[in-house]
Amino acid sequence: MTSDPVYHSNWTETDGLPVAVINGGRGHPHAHHPLAGWRMKANIYLDGTVRPFSGEFGSRFFSMAPMDPAARRAQLKFPDGTMVVLDLNILPEVERQLHCGRFIARVTLPGGCLEQEAVLADPAGRELLLAWTWHPQQVGSESPRLWLPVDAYGGNMHGQAMVADLPDYGRLAWSVCGSHVSTSGATFMASLDTPFVMRVAYDPHGSDPMPPTAADLPRARSACDAFWRARIANLSPGTPAVPHHELAWSLMLAAGTAVADGTRGRLCLTNGALYAFNHLSNDAWQPGGMYSFRDGNQVAFGLARTFPELARDQLLRTVEAFDTESGIPQMSTAAPGVPYLRYAPGGEFETPADSCFSSDQVWWWLIALTEYIAVSNDSEILAETVCDASGHEATVRQHLDRLVRFAVERVGFGAHGLPRFLAGDWSDYLGRVGSRGRGESFMNAGLLVVACERTAARLRLRGEAVAADALTALAAGQHQACAPFCSGPWFPRATDDDGAVVGDGDDRLYMDSQPWLVLARVGDAAMRKRALLACVERLMTPIGPKLIDRPLQYAEIANRSNVYYPPGSGENGGVWVLTGWWLAMALAAEGLTAEADAVAAACARDRHHALYPDEWWSPFMAPDGIDGPDSVHYGKSQQAADAYPQPWAQGFMRECNPNEVAKYPFQLWYAANRGRALLPL
Repeated sequence: MTSDPVYHSNWTETDGLPVAVINGGRGHPHAHHPLAGWRMKANIYLDGTVRPFSGEFGSRFFSMAPMDPAARRAQLKFPDGTMVVLDLNILPEVERQLHCGRFIARVTLPGGCLEQEAVLADPAGRELLLAWTWHPQQVGSESPRLWLPVDAYGGNMHGQAMVADLPDYGRLAWSVCGSHVSTSGATFMASLDTPFVMRVAYDPHGSDPMPPTAADLPRARSACDAFWRARIANLSPGTPAVPHHELAWSLMLAAGTAVADGTRGRLCLTNGALYAFNHLSNDAWQPGGMYSFRDGNQVAFGLARTFPELARDQLLRTVEAFDTESGIPQMSTAAPGVPYLRYAPGGEFETPADSCFSSDQVWWWLIALTEYIAVSNDSEILAETVCDASGHEATVRQHLDRLVRFAVERVGFGAHGLPRFLAGDWSDYLGRVGSRGRGESFMNAGLLVVACERTAARLRLRGEAVAADALTALAAGQHQACAPFCSGPWFPRATDDDGAVVGDGDDRLYMDSQPWLVLARVGDAAMRKRALLACVERLMTPIGPKLIDRPLQYAEIANRSNVYYPPGSGENGGVWVLTGWWLAMALAAEGLTAEADAVAAACARDRHHALYPDEWWSPFMAPDGIDGPDSVHYGKSQQAADAYPQPWAQGFMRECNPNEVAKYPFQLWYAANRGRALLPL
């Protein structure tokens, strides 16, 4: 802990909406609040810089990163000629309020207070309102003038986007209202006698936005609050371990990473900041292949109740991406002409089909689909006609059979009767466990049972007894295959290509497989309790569970992974909060409610912030992984730069992906369903 954290942060609620109040501190150039619609998005950096970007056509930026040396900042010019640079990380008296969909900053300066506001009123829209208002200490005193470099806010003086080829997909444009507005080069100047309001709009057809008025701001603020209040009303009231304000914030972050795939015409759910944009980069395009299907379907699972329209589109989008040769792809982009990412590079696979990136995709889709139908009562989705990537047009119900057939016949099973690992199951970190196509995954066995039994229950309600019996038999086969491995202190993780068991009682305890085998009710009650309590005793830290109890040392990594995470970082013994929510779900399902709540409390972002207030993203975001106690970076976001020598990896994850969101839907599900098992449906 430090005596002077980066920011002094406090969470509260106002009229049922979460508000993060952030004051002073030392500041951090990367800290930002995502105003995240599906089309227009914007990062509001806590230094006051606004960076809009498109959620369509590859998440393209409209302005440079504020920490870039060439980035210009707004300034105030006072009547005595004094100029103040509006860097809120440096100015001494600053209060910021982070709301769902909006941002307010108040800066106390000589002679008055400057208020800066940003509002994204409609998450499905393409426009953002920005405003600067001066509140003088003495009524009638002369107001300062605002100097606003337009290139820092998304365009030049003609409203054209900074990216030269962007007009192919539209452009960012703006219009303003204010007092004594003038221009000089690429800079606006306006007296703050009245509020200066800017409407920033992205239009794929290139149309100019309507001029704003001062009255637009309170209307936009009201519309924004009404939107989020209506969605947050569907949340659970929270628990002592998971307070309501954190649940509401998690909902905003999870839904806010949705993007409108402008090329393929679907809303899609993503896995957070890196997967929708790279906020440190000045590149116009997002990183290639960053809309993860697995993670998107995990998010759909948790948003089915509160954002059914997002969950529905994600489920349909997954079917559209399915290919009979490679299954559900690992990732896609919204960039025109960029293919789906289907195969793992390298490897030693005997057939091309074995190099499918992930062997678990079908089961995540089925778990999300059954949850969506259960909470939305939209069984009509099964009758929706969709054309997949193989050109096969059929109903979702018919595609369901084809997806299961792919998982059974193409992914298939190994010598022990367990699903094959291939290039990776949920943990693609363990990519060498099955790199010759013969390794098997216990985690996939658990996912298969949960998915098939939930789907079978749904089909029985439709009167499809034969299809339901087939899925039940498939699940029963996994119970039988796992039975010989249910006598140790915990469940194994996998078998490798040579048939050796990975993660048995003499090796390591791998966190990720344990809760899913318990949720699948594999083994007897004593075995399940033994495995769960081993996780609590051997893996839990004050901020969540480690993914492995003893990290792999460098000499061991080559036999298990293609990624050289140092011990204690990433999946190699780092803290993985997502798996903590799985553990809490499994503990509660087995009646271990005290242990479940203790795990949930450790995984809450409030806990991390109390222990590590110096991390700028805490508690308002949470990265993919947090370095564990075996790392010198314990408590910081995972240090992938140590594992990858490429230039793009330097700082990757530490600052670039502060908002990996797949954990939030499971947090939301746990709070709403505490004590309810995934099985029966």
